[in-house]
Amino acid sequence: MVLKYIRKFYDYHRDEHDAPFQKYRTIQEILDDPGETYNAQFLRNLRTEYLATLDKSRDQLITDLGVIKAKLEGGELTEYNAYNVELFNFSNHLYQPLIHVAEGELKVSIKPAALNKHEKQFCHDLKAWCDREANGFLADKELYLLRNQSRGKGISFFAEGGFYPDFILWIIKGGEQHIYFLDPHGLRHARAFQDAKIRFHQTIKEIEQERLSDPQVTLDSWIISPTHRVDIEHWSDNKDPQDFLDHHVVFMYDEPEGYIDQILRGGGIAKDVGLLPL
Repeated sequence: MVLKYIRKFYDYHRDEHDAPFQKYRTIQEILDDPGETYNAQFLRNLRTEYLATLDKSRDQLITDLGVIKAKLEGGELTEYNAYNVELFNFSNHLYQPLIHVAEGELKVSIKPAALNKHEKQFCHDLKAWCDREANGFLADKELYLLRNQSRGKGISFFAEGGFYPDFILWIIKGGEQHIYFLDPHGLRHARAFQDAKIRFHQTIKEIEQERLSDPQVTLDSWIISPTHRVDIEHWSDNKDPQDFLDHHVVFMYDEPEGYIDQILRGGGIAKDVGLLPL
C-alpha cells in the first residue's frame, strides 16, 4: 500500500512538472530527432497487443481465443460475440479489433483495458454515423479514432492529477486537423459544470492558443454522458439543454441519433477550421 501511494504521489508531481512542456509533434518527427532517443525507443517498442487473463476452466473460450489469435496473426480480421466477450472491427479505428467484455459472472481481464458498455456503444454509434456520412460530411475529409491507453501509457493532461480521455478523434481536411478528446463519462456524481473533466473543454483551448501555436491544428474536448439529462438538469438554472452544449456535454442515450452531429458539426467549432460551410 505504501509503495502504491509513493508511486501515485510521484506520478502526480511528474505530470504537474511536465504539463507546461507538452508539445504537439508527429511520430515521424520524434523518430527523426536525435535528441528524442528515449521517446523514439518508447514508440518503437509500443505494441497494441491484447493479453487476456481468465479462469483455466473456461475451456471453450480459451479455444475460441486461440483460433481468433491465429486468424489475426494471419491478417484475417474477425468478429466474435460469445461468453460475454465481443470483438468487432471499425475501419476508422487505428487498430483492430476492439474488444468489449460485458459485466457478469465470467471474469476476464483484458490488457489494454477492454471497452465498457458505454465506450462500446459510442464506437458503434460513430461507426453508423461514418457510414451515413460517407458521401456527405465526410466526403472530403478523413476521420480516425484511437482508444487512448491507460495511466502511464496513454496521452494525458494534467487536470486534478491527470486526465486520460478515453478516445482521441481526428478529422483531417487538406492540411487542417481538428483533434477531439472524447470521454464517455457518467455525470451523476460529478461536481456540476465545475467538474475538471467538463472544464477541460476550456483548458484545451488554452493549450491550443498558448502552446500549440499552429493555425492548422485545433483542439476540442467533449464529455459524452451515459447519464440521462433529466438526472442532472438541476445543474442548469433554466434546465436549458443549450447550457450543456455550451459546456461541451452531450447525452448518448437521450439523443442516440444526434449526439455525434452535435459534437462534430453542431458545436460551432467545425466552422473555425473550414469543416462546415459558413
